[in-house]
Amino acid sequence: MRTKWLAISAIFGAFILGVAMRRASTTPFTRQPTIVATVNLRGITQSIPTTTIFTPADTGVFRVSFYAGMTTPANPVNSWNLNLNWTDDAGPETTQLGYLNSSNIPPTDYEQNPLQQEGLVSPWVFEAVAGQPITFSLLASGADPGTCGLAMTIERLQ
Repeated sequence: MRTKWLAISAIFGAFILGVAMRRASTTPFTRQPTIVATVNLRGITQSIPTTTIFTPADTGVFRVSFYAGMTTPANPVNSWNLNLNWTDDAGPETTQLGYLNSSNIPPTDYEQNPLQQEGLVSPWVFEAVAGQPITFSLLASGADPGTCGLAMTIERLQ
């Protein structure tokens, strides 16, 4: 009889331990990034003025990832500048996310950071307050900036 209760206790204990371990690794309180807005534009030949991409309902931390690339190169003195604007606890903020030379061709036909160096461009993390729009602009310099494309995603981190 005692052996029977010992076996039942061991099985029940293993079951409880398994449930506890499973819950510890898949807690419902673990928050994953959520995509809140996307932009996917091709064949851009002229500037995109300041455009609202998303207005958060709650203050939070966000991450923007993007890719811009030339599809039809043009005059090397022309360029595209990608800008992001938002409002944090301190007030309105802005940053130049990327710089794209109009003469870029493969294998380096993609954006560069504002210092005109490859890499270290995307993603960008920032805080945005509730009710204030997150906007972007893609500004072309020169009369013939060529043709480019832009893909951008904004995620809520917390």
